[in-house]
Amino acid sequence: MLNWYEGYLDTNWVVPLGVDRTRVVFDFYFADVSESARERNRHSMDVSDRIQGEDHAICESVQRGLASRAYRAGRHPYAARPGSIFSIDF
Repeated sequence: MLNWYEGYLDTNWVVPLGVDRTRVVFDFYFADVSESARERNRHSMDVSDRIQGEDHAICESVQRGLASRAYRAGRHPYAARPGSIFSIDF
């Protein structure tokens, strides 16, 4: 996956390790790698790391739910409403 922001790009390479495990490798590419930009670049990576931690916790919670006895697979809710797959009704 590519994430393009003003002044930098980061890539996320998702490597499957098994049916229930993955590894995600992040690379960052900054337009300005000067000493004066070092703190800003470090802050960008720190924000990304915090967000990835939040995403990780959500994914683990979802996987626990899918593995529980209470979960039953069924149709995706949008499959029942043709034409609704690209919009969400609120």
